[in-house]
Amino acid sequence: MGAGASAVPAAGRRLWRQGPAGRQSRHDPGGARGVDAGEGTGDVIHLGVAYSQENPRGYSDGRDVHHEASARLRARPEAGLTDIRYVDSGALVTADQIRRTGLEGIWIRGPFSLQAEALQATVTRKGLPDYTGSGQYAMASWVLTGESRPYNAGAVANIKPAHNYGAVELVARYSRLDLDDGSILGGRQHDLTLGANWYLTSHFKFQANYVKVDASRRGVHSTPEIFELRAQMHF
Repeated sequence: MGAGASAVPAAGRRLWRQGPAGRQSRHDPGGARGVDAGEGTGDVIHLGVAYSQENPRGYSDGRDVHHEASARLRARPEAGLTDIRYVDSGALVTADQIRRTGLEGIWIRGPFSLQAEALQATVTRKGLPDYTGSGQYAMASWVLTGESRPYNAGAVANIKPAHNYGAVELVARYSRLDLDDGSILGGRQHDLTLGANWYLTSHFKFQANYVKVDASRRGVHSTPEIFELRAQMHF
């Protein structure tokens, strides 16, 4: 479950929702989320806290072979077009419960915004020590054409261009992930991303990203550089 609070110096509304917060599995009972939110654009301060709990279950395959419940934490670098993963906890067998906690903050003032989040996942295992992985990111955005990132009910939406030629946004982001804990060496990763977004409409944009990755796992140090171009349609 999760909870959040935000302040918008304009007419707003308070919204309470019952249901899943974040990514849930079929074994997660869901939760509740509360947001004090405004609509449209303007100055925004958003603070949130989240918690979820999952209880994995084992299963039997088509050969009637039983597989113990397990969990796995891994991540790609800050690049959506690759399947490479430099950090990976591997299968955490006999997983009994997964608890996720998080803190988040968003600040928007005119064409400028800051956004940050910290997450932690703890896996309890039957007969084995608990495992904990954590990650954080911080992001800064500047919309060169003057628009503000729209905020509504606790979420930030795509920019709505105010000009016929669209809207242009510059973004910088830093993230880190630590999947080393005790005898499990899942690795550590730091990503620095510089990007530009060109919004032709609020539903279509071009993106360009440069990502500098610094990852290490089990004595292997990787420092790839990634450049991505893509067009994205959003409904």
